[in-house]
Amino acid sequence: MTGRAAILATGMYVPDEIVTNDHLASFVPGVTSEGIERICGIRERRRSSEDEAASDLAAHAATDALENVGMTIADMDFLIVGTATPDRVTPPTASLLLGKLGGEGIPSFDVNSGGCANSVFALIVASGLLKHRGAIGLVVAVENFKGRIDYSTRDTCPYFGDGAAAFVVGYADDGSGIVAHRWHTYADQAGTITVPGGGSETPVSSEMIENGLQYLKLDGRGVWDFASRAFPEAVRALLDDTGTDIGNIDLVVPHQANRRLIEYGVQELGLGLDRVAVNVERYGNTGGASVGIALHEAVQSGRLRRGDLVVLCGFGAGLAVGTVLVRW
Repeated sequence: MTGRAAILATGMYVPDEIVTNDHLASFVPGVTSEGIERICGIRERRRSSEDEAASDLAAHAATDALENVGMTIADMDFLIVGTATPDRVTPPTASLLLGKLGGEGIPSFDVNSGGCANSVFALIVASGLLKHRGAIGLVVAVENFKGRIDYSTRDTCPYFGDGAAAFVVGYADDGSGIVAHRWHTYADQAGTITVPGGGSETPVSSEMIENGLQYLKLDGRGVWDFASRAFPEAVRALLDDTGTDIGNIDLVVPHQANRRLIEYGVQELGLGLDRVAVNVERYGNTGGASVGIALHEAVQSGRLRRGDLVVLCGFGAGLAVGTVLVRW
């Protein structure tokens, strides 16, 4: 009997602090509440507290997913964390998360496709580890933008929020699971979204800090040109690979970058928003966690039913795009 890698349970976590557009408009130059919502459809986002690291957000999401399937970290054969905002350069955030979950001896590592495609890339990596029947693992995508967002300019701060999502993944032989995937990295556009300072190319220094190179930089036009094309093209290509008609897709869960971008991509695909998971207005762009958070909310609300066909699509820094077709 043949089987597939499948998502057995989901979980999520967002910090308690809500940062509204009105709050940003009160101190960020050139920002208005109405302007933010008009441009990107975001009304509020979550921000981690002073003592919350990425691994803390991840621990909450992981615990949620494990509880939803009635398992513990001791039941897992591996742990993968997808993040572009790790606790430290080393050890990997997965190692720190494992300790916070009370695990020991489980192979744990990070995946960083660049950021916003991390949950999809990590899920694809995990599916390759589930070839042997009986394996089970935990995948967590988390972003904590603390120290990476410059609140003195409107270039990035209106868009990003903190959060984490988790999947328990295992082998399924009941027809459910990952049907197919596609993933790509476009290295010629790597500079479109970047944190230029803090690595070996531009090490930490007083000059680096003075120039603000520790902050996330993005080319807004370049991001739009890439994402508005990559999202619908990636979904179409995956459906073509599998001979699946777009009319048979029950739900598309895209990266929550920008509501206007999602609306554009959906229009290009010929879909109505009733078949698309959108929550960007409440959480902003949570980077690699956004696909998982939107999927978890769709599961919890009963929007997904057994047998449904679901497309997950993450796209962003790298520039990277990853797409997965799942039979729920």
